[in-house]
Amino acid sequence: MRTSTQIRLSLVLFGALATFCTVSAQARLIYWTDLAPGSSSSIKRLRADGSGIETLITGLLHPRGMTLDVPGGKMYWTEAAPLGIRRANLDGTGIAETVVPLQAGFGFAHVVVDDATGKMYWTNTQVPVIAGGGRIQRANLDGSGVEDVVTDNLMHPVGIALDLAQEKVYWTDLEGNLDGTGKIQRSNLDGSNVETLLTGIDEANGIAVDAVGGKMYWPEITTGKIQRANLDGTGVEDLVVGLGSPTTIGLDQGKMYWTDSNQGGQLNRIERANYDGSDREVIVSGGFPWGIAVASCNACPCFGDFDGDGIVGLSDLAQMLSSFGTCQGNPRYNPAADFDNDLCVDLTDLSNLLSVFGRCVQSP
Repeated sequence: MRTSTQIRLSLVLFGALATFCTVSAQARLIYWTDLAPGSSSSIKRLRADGSGIETLITGLLHPRGMTLDVPGGKMYWTEAAPLGIRRANLDGTGIAETVVPLQAGFGFAHVVVDDATGKMYWTNTQVPVIAGGGRIQRANLDGSGVEDVVTDNLMHPVGIALDLAQEKVYWTDLEGNLDGTGKIQRSNLDGSNVETLLTGIDEANGIAVDAVGGKMYWPEITTGKIQRANLDGTGVEDLVVGLGSPTTIGLDQGKMYWTDSNQGGQLNRIERANYDGSDREVIVSGGFPWGIAVASCNACPCFGDFDGDGIVGLSDLAQMLSSFGTCQGNPRYNPAADFDNDLCVDLTDLSNLLSVFGRCVQSP
């Protein structure tokens, strides 16, 4: 006959398995730059379920685009003159000096990271905007080795994205301002083989690439749309329409996230939808969100995530059960599983693990 402890354990394990099969991967974190007058802008983040909004960094000067280097534990963003590209830890600590200083007469818009090769790429525009004054540049993640990637026939490049599988860099060029003369282009990572994929784009400040699905996505301010096309520019689709001023976009695990901002206020928001535009929902209202980046929670320490894969799953549960019922002095005792530090791995510890099963919750 089973003991009451065994019965309780069976029940909680059954619940864990049900949870694992039904909980969607809400282990994502959304980061964004929030604009404000003067030096009062900030970088914020929240969980993908809309909870836990945090202000990570304050006192910034008009930050625009941002990106995440998850393996390196860093975020990077562009900031107005006299700064440039800056970085900090993913929790907002350790703000470094400007890693790439802004050149006089130029303005950085967006930045992306290739963590495999330790490079970052960004869009750079001469101010005031003139024909031929734009460029795509790159450098090492510490800011050394700055080099031009593309310089010919660019006017006002803004959004930028990488397709590392095909070794391509994509960007938007606004050309004029709100006049329908913008375009989307790409080249090899070294700047060779520049291609114009789409023309007639009206103010696309951001772009994102789904290399697996073979699609690129962008917001268009003037028409208030989120659009996508094949990576060669064919098959343009309207996914979401009727937006105010959609600015930048990020993709993650079947969801697209975008910022929609105009002059501040409750109509400004961060929204998300499936890649086909369905299941649209608002996750942040108010402020002045601009640049956006999405990270799986393996970018942060997850409570109960023994194997470090960014989510508390069956492997972590197995490690907990391997030491369940033991106390200090037993060779199977695992202090990492003893969450309440009472020197025994018991039902309290198991309940704590199951409370975050199928998710990622940052360690306290």
